[in-house]
Amino acid sequence: MRVGYVVGVGLVGVMGGLVGAALAPQLGIGVNPEAEVVEELNVKRINIVEDNGNRALVLANSMKLPGSRIDGQESGPRTGVPGIIFYNNLGDEIGGLIYPARTVEGTYDGGVQLSMDQIKQTGQAIALRHWRSGGYVRSVLEITDYSTEKFAGDADSDPDVAAVLARMDAAVDDEEADRIYFYEYLPMLGEKGYLAHRIFLGSEGAEDRRAMLEIKDSGSRPRIRLIVDEQDDARIELLDQDGNVVESLGGRVEPA
Repeated sequence: MRVGYVVGVGLVGVMGGLVGAALAPQLGIGVNPEAEVVEELNVKRINIVEDNGNRALVLANSMKLPGSRIDGQESGPRTGVPGIIFYNNLGDEIGGLIYPARTVEGTYDGGVQLSMDQIKQTGQAIALRHWRSGGYVRSVLEITDYSTEKFAGDADSDPDVAAVLARMDAAVDDEEADRIYFYEYLPMLGEKGYLAHRIFLGSEGAEDRRAMLEIKDSGSRPRIRLIVDEQDDARIELLDQDGNVVESLGGRVEPA
């Protein structure tokens, strides 16, 4: 297993010495007085590995962060994304912390995400995200249910799912594509038992932003919303499977 730019076992030993020295008093263990201590390190990637060679953790710059890894198979590198990737004892990626950013047409696009994956799945079961894209800002906690029987990465090869994706790709505009995605594609993933987005908690918008808790059904369809909107009006909404509000409490009250 390569360690980027020849960091090697020596650096792992240094890191172990630094961590051990910091934690030894709390753990009640001794510190090796001969362990090397350094003031500063400049590296492009660090691999922390298990005794069997499996990764336990990778810290890397935006050109060296590895791709998603499961069952020994790894996707292409996450070029342009610096961060930290966590691996479990099976050698699979199990979450991470990433924080990419760039300038686009004189403004900014970027943020930070902490994610926790379900074992033997590719997506985030729990994700904490903050993102700015120009004047739009989104800060959210999202929770997704994943199957313990089906691998979500296989969903797009399912003929029924693939047909919906083809229609989404052929959509005449973004509005139609969004409708297919939210009201056909995601519900189908739930019906077939791959995954379901269940909870969204966050704030989003430009200078005026709304705060919202959205609880969804097994087809990723919003069924309950608690909202304080951009005008600071508060309301609770119950929705049907087609996204229609069937009951509402609160909202703006017009003067008599």
